[in-house]
Amino acid sequence: MGGLIGTVMGVDIKPGFSPRSRRTPRYSAVVIRDSEVVAKYDDVPLYRLIRLIIEHHVDVLAVDNPYELTGSVRGLVKLSKLIPSWCKIVEVTWTPEGYKSTEVLAKEHGLPKPTDPESTAFLNAILAE
Repeated sequence: MGGLIGTVMGVDIKPGFSPRSRRTPRYSAVVIRDSEVVAKYDDVPLYRLIRLIIEHHVDVLAVDNPYELTGSVRGLVKLSKLIPSWCKIVEVTWTPEGYKSTEVLAKEHGLPKPTDPESTAFLNAILAE
């Protein structure tokens, strides 16, 4: 697929969580480099995702919906100041043709349909790569 970007972390929020709720959201994350999985994480809070971005020197944080990370534009601006300047947040479902669901993108790229947060995190990483 790719491998030109460097290190990509795909992220997806766990079911039952929302950045707008009182409970701390939890995420699944998959780190890939050169299309190979180098690490998987489950049930991770946002502050730990930020630490993992630094530890793995992640170039691209791939999400299907950036509002899963924070519940507002203000929150996204704050998050962009917390992550290293070399890391870019990419919304994989926003394509030149407009919005496409992860299921549609998986089918278009010949990848399995995501069935849980971990498989969605992996798909997000592969699509961003």
